[in-house]
Amino acid sequence: MRRYKIGRADTNDIVLTDSTVSREHAELVELGEGRFALKDLGSAYGIAIREGDRWVAATEAELGADTPLRLGDLETTVSELLRDTDRTVVRPHAPQHAPPRPPEGTAPPAEATAPPSADRTAPPAPPRPAPPRPAPPRPAAPRPAAPSRPASSAPGAPAPPQPAGPAFQFLRDLPPERRPLVWLGIGFAAFLLIALITLVLALAL
Repeated sequence: MRRYKIGRADTNDIVLTDSTVSREHAELVELGEGRFALKDLGSAYGIAIREGDRWVAATEAELGADTPLRLGDLETTVSELLRDTDRTVVRPHAPQHAPPRPPEGTAPPAEATAPPSADRTAPPAPPRPAPPRPAPPRPAAPRPAAPSRPASSAPGAPAPPQPAGPAFQFLRDLPPERRPLVWLGIGFAAFLLIALITLVLALAL
């Protein structure tokens, strides 16, 4: 005896996408010899069975594989529910048996290792070393300063007084009352020098 849960939820054995079908709408039980039992599981829009020219609402009903039935607004048959995979997803209950044990001494089959996917992200490349910093520019050697030229006096301006020689400075340092005597001595010495030069020239000729 096989049982099928019918509804919109993915946990059902027969999944219907009609909006009037509840998440857990009904249960279908296979009785054998082409007969089935249909039971409402408290759905919002209920179930109905076609009897002649009219639809009869029911909470439980026994019907054949080709008897028209209605789940909400969806009209179908048991055969269509179990065959029409476009509108239904049939998940029959499989008998729950323990998996057979492998014979003793036989190693369990090794799980096939999945090949590495091609789109697996490659490891990131190591960061590149930073380029060396350029050496700081050397400071330019200071140029020798040009010798400062004395400011040229404006045209027409009197020349600055030149420093006096030692003789004149000596005369300036003398007291005023002795300056005439010094000048007199200088004149006499000049006269003697001229007379001496004249005498030498006369003797030479």
